[in-house]
Amino acid sequence: MHPAGRDYTFYSHAARVYSRLDLFLMSHHMLHLIRTVSIGSITWSDHAPVLLDLDIPDLPSRHYQWRLNESLLKDVVHRECLSDAIAQYFDENDNGEVSDPILWEAHKSVLRGQLIQLGARCKRDRGAKIQSLLEDIQTFETLHKATPSAEHYSSLSSLRSELRELLQHHACRSLLLTKRSYYLHGNKCGKLLARALRQKYQATYIPKLKRSDGSITYLNDEILAEFHTYYHSLYNLRDSPPPPAKLMADYLAKALDVTISPEQAEALDVPFSPEELEEALKTTPTGKSPGPDGFSFQLGTIGPF
Repeated sequence: MHPAGRDYTFYSHAARVYSRLDLFLMSHHMLHLIRTVSIGSITWSDHAPVLLDLDIPDLPSRHYQWRLNESLLKDVVHRECLSDAIAQYFDENDNGEVSDPILWEAHKSVLRGQLIQLGARCKRDRGAKIQSLLEDIQTFETLHKATPSAEHYSSLSSLRSELRELLQHHACRSLLLTKRSYYLHGNKCGKLLARALRQKYQATYIPKLKRSDGSITYLNDEILAEFHTYYHSLYNLRDSPPPPAKLMADYLAKALDVTISPEQAEALDVPFSPEELEEALKTTPTGKSPGPDGFSFQLGTIGPF
């Protein structure tokens, strides 16, 4: 795609020379899927990223669920903006004409819009700054490749350091998303477990199995059926109806000897007081997964409610 161009992917600080070390190897029948291919700027390490854009047909769309970006709440200006928006919303809508459940659920939509606006603004400003730094780095890289000098290299190092500090925010957010992914899917069957077991697949793969009659089978369906027959006979599983509900209720009545008084039961049904809610917000540890609406408890710390 660039037969007349020349660029490099690696810079050796010891030899002070550029070279091409990084590349993509692709089959000939996949060349029609290539949209663009390019070499990026050297920023984080001695190697430049090699960018390959493929046009993969029939790629399924991903389901997206909005979640609160808690890093927005660390900014004092953002907290004041959200606090003013909450106060304005309840001043204009808490007039007795709308029920409390509808008032509460509707305020989430207002806050979600404010947070999306703040997040888009921060992302746009940060992206513009990163793009400006990348363009400057590319300019000085071109000059340094043509005429290597200490002045050009010093400017390159300064720009790369500034870009590295700016990308720390993205790295921290990626780390939080990784922790959240392990928290949500760490103990479930899914892609995370499949990737972890992918390296052990070949070691535990069963290519053939000897049947009870002495014959050898190589088909997966027959191997699965043979395992099913073996363990079914081993544990002697029988089809039996579930125990009746009365039997389980009688067992629980005998096994559970701890009961509460009617006064205690009534106290448990009393609505939460503002003091109890405030104390719960103060004592709840951070880093908890948000609820179905995408908000975490930290939103309640900015008030007013």
